[in-house]
Amino acid sequence: MKSLIICADFPPFLSGIGDFTDRLASAMTRAGEHVSVVTVQGLSDDVKRPYEVLRVMPSFTMKSMDTLLDIARNFDVINIQYPGVHFGRSPMINLLPPKLKRLDVASIVTIHDARVMRWRWRLRTWPMLNTVSGIIHVYPG
Repeated sequence: MKSLIICADFPPFLSGIGDFTDRLASAMTRAGEHVSVVTVQGLSDDVKRPYEVLRVMPSFTMKSMDTLLDIARNFDVINIQYPGVHFGRSPMINLLPPKLKRLDVASIVTIHDARVMRWRWRLRTWPMLNTVSGIIHVYPG
């Protein structure tokens, strides 16, 4: 199975979600999965990872939806590491799962910090959460 993890903040950018994604991708790879992580262009590091890092996204705006869909077509399952603020508050990431469903690509959303989201922000996630194949809620408590 080929898995793609979408993460806006990925090392060397300092971010708990980026670190979580790095550890998740490494564990999945050790378990025998083929894993790639797609993130923004720019910051790069010299760390050798056991999985592929695609630093190809100019941004995560509506203009970049087609780029992300073209990448996603090559995978069986897409995991979105979601704190909306990390995607520049663009609605593109919320609208991605319905489009993936039309492509017959499974999607999973890992929600970070949902407990601090305001009701308007939670409402914004409705299209995404209603069309994904699964939801993982990261809760430190």
